[in-house]
Amino acid sequence: MSSATAEKEKIYNARHYALGILVVVYTFNFIDRQILSILLEPVKNDLGLSDTAMGMLTGFAFAMFYATLGIPIA
Repeated sequence: MSSATAEKEKIYNARHYALGILVVVYTFNFIDRQILSILLEPVKNDLGLSDTAMGMLTGFAFAMFYATLGIPIA
């Protein structure tokens, strides 16, 4: 195998590794965003929160947290 072919295969493997990592990160991100919606009723009942409080928690608070942590990345 020539060095050029070995180099191309190394780059090819690195691309697949990076793609795999991105898929795993995206999956965790999706699950993280959905878990509160899935557990909405049990959390509401356990903490004794109103529908308004749960709406603020799942909507406004999440958006502010997401935006605040997104600023340093930008």
